[in-house]
Amino acid sequence: MRRLFVLIMAVVLVVGMSAMVAANGDYGNDYPGNGNEGPGHGGPGHGDYGRGDFAMITQLGSSNNASIYQKGNGWYHEHGGDNVGLIFQKGWGNNASLTQVGSDNFAVVKSFGYGNVVNQNQRGKDLVATVFQHGSSNRATQLQRGKYNVSLIEQAGFANTARTDQRGKKDMAIINQMGSGNNASITQL
Repeated sequence: MRRLFVLIMAVVLVVGMSAMVAANGDYGNDYPGNGNEGPGHGGPGHGDYGRGDFAMITQLGSSNNASIYQKGNGWYHEHGGDNVGLIFQKGWGNNASLTQVGSDNFAVVKSFGYGNVVNQNQRGKDLVATVFQHGSSNRATQLQRGKYNVSLIEQAGFANTARTDQRGKKDMAIINQMGSGNNASITQL
């Protein structure tokens, strides 16, 4: 049941993100080793994917910062895929950092507003981490080690802080914050 929920959430997330990017008309795809050439110029099946990872950064606004570091195993198309990292930011002064080491990991940051901060760090296999932020000065941190863990954080409002730390197997953490000044932390070892 849990795997079905995660699969449904991932499909909804990918479809929603694709619609958002298409609606903006700004694909901003960053294919490692291809000089940020965008769709049709180095996308899937066109060149080296760099050890099976896929990364995409789209930023609209000003003074936004984003970074993705991924190290996977195998080739994306030939061996079923490894790590996928997507960052979308709209507004100004947002900061997002996404690190994935291992295989078959999936991470998303979607931050709209001002001065939001997201740090995601996943090391393991079959890990899923998502953060959705709407508002300003929100902070989210996700740390995951192990296998089959899922961490979902949604923040709407001002100056909310959320942190998940999962280091086991088949852990799930969900934090939903609305309003201002909320603090939440989930640790599962």
